[in-house]
Amino acid sequence: MKRFFKIFIFLLVSILLIGCGKKEAIPMEEQLADDEVVLENIKYKLDKDETGYGISYKIAENFRKTELINAINYFSENINDQPYFVIRIFHYKNKSIDYAINDSTESYDKKYDTTIDGVDYTVVHFLNFTKADVNIYYHKHNNDVYAFVFTSGIDISRLEEIFLKSIQY
Repeated sequence: MKRFFKIFIFLLVSILLIGCGKKEAIPMEEQLADDEVVLENIKYKLDKDETGYGISYKIAENFRKTELINAINYFSENINDQPYFVIRIFHYKNKSIDYAINDSTESYDKKYDTTIDGVDYTVVHFLNFTKADVNIYYHKHNNDVYAFVFTSGIDISRLEEIFLKSIQY
């Protein structure tokens, strides 16, 4: 019995040592180009030229676009028949940032200023009715305000930065 127990312990320790060896994995962000992001195992490469409301920017080929009267929308690929993020662009002609904030949200839990690639933004954050994070970046260019709305239940901060850096006013 002792011999069986010793063999069992030896095999168990061997399996643990071999099976639990530390692997040096390269983080996904280091493998991506500056214009790429992987979300929910789907790669988005923001390299397709797009225009709207007098500005140009980059989108991914696998974004799904819809246009409404007051917004341009870009949806993610579907997972379980639902998009898991959406980017919306609003344009306020001859308006202030305060007007745009009041028009686009009833309340928010955070408001701050930031600069991305030399462009100043006022940002508001809130959770929508589905408990998804909503970040709205407002920028005043000449007399107009542009609002870029990012909505998702996952962290899409890299996507936000890539998209915002691509905008040409």
